[in-house]
Amino acid sequence: MDLLPLYSSIWQRYNAAVRRVDALFRYFNGVVQKMNDALPEKVPIALSNGRLLEIQLKTIAELGCEIWKWAVHYFLRDERENIVLMRVLSAVNNWRTGECELSKDEIDVLSITVGSYYACDALQSSSFDSDASESDEEVDSGLRFSVLELETPFRELTKEHYRIESLKHIRLGDTSSYIKYVSIPEHY
Repeated sequence: MDLLPLYSSIWQRYNAAVRRVDALFRYFNGVVQKMNDALPEKVPIALSNGRLLEIQLKTIAELGCEIWKWAVHYFLRDERENIVLMRVLSAVNNWRTGECELSKDEIDVLSITVGSYYACDALQSSSFDSDASESDEEVDSGLRFSVLELETPFRELTKEHYRIESLKHIRLGDTSSYIKYVSIPEHY
């Protein structure tokens, strides 16, 4: 878990700094909110070269989150996957299978790392209230960072883990012994 302590430490410092800057620009954020309430979701802006650019006004905290998501996570990828996420999933899987025990510090690091994904969603949730007119595709197209980057792979890993564990216990005995096994809380 060498990368994860570094990631969680940097995230904590970055998050605190963004919150401080956001608090300093409270008036600016209020103006942005008023403009967002009065304007459509994306505002067309004419550039000097005659091109039209659509922008969405964001608060300082939202901008800070965008920088974190797309700059930090972009550089923490190899060709296929998010390296931080793969380390988190690997640590959880190793713990589940009994390959390692996690110390309190390691659990704290995992918690902070996972929390960074949800913090970005929380900052943006106000601009994407659950509007019935929005389809899931519109919401998923860059907003629900935690679901796209974290929850989907975590659920797949969890599903596979319990599928394998269930098959193992079913092969060892009959159905009634399996039901007794899964009814004991410490097994899950």
